[in-house]
Amino acid sequence: MSVGSLRFLSLCRETLGRGYSLRCRTLGFSMFPLLRTGSVVQVAPVAVEDLRPGDVIVYQRAGEAVVAHRLVGKSRKQGRLTLVALGDSFSRDTLEHIQPEQILGIVVAIDWGRGLKMRIDAGPGRTLGVILGKLAPLSRMIYSALWMGLLRRWRPQNSGG
Repeated sequence: MSVGSLRFLSLCRETLGRGYSLRCRTLGFSMFPLLRTGSVVQVAPVAVEDLRPGDVIVYQRAGEAVVAHRLVGKSRKQGRLTLVALGDSFSRDTLEHIQPEQILGIVVAIDWGRGLKMRIDAGPGRTLGVILGKLAPLSRMIYSALWMGLLRRWRPQNSGG
């Protein structure tokens, strides 16, 4: 999920920086199947030290893009903390290395619409998110296969003989 608006970035920084949560609609497919375009996420402020692999973090990418991806690792080099994030539907060669100052918040809940809501920061929702993150390569293959099957099904048949 990413949004490229300087106003949105400023709103995120100010709201989360004051200790308030915010809700925003997602755009993109990088966190499929957990998030789809149109899902509404609740983002809460977070201390970088409290982040754990499996969390869905919201951060500023180079420029003004705001992105939500899964935290897959943390490392320290020469005393400097670096976070590693990856979209669930991306391959491992697209890992992003993030500095603590880029972190805006953590996704704590998702509203998929039609009454379907789930907290993902604890309990069963967190477990589901971690499992989906681990199965991401498999879910990409399943999604691709289903999509190709639907395209074949909807393609007009030749009527020539």
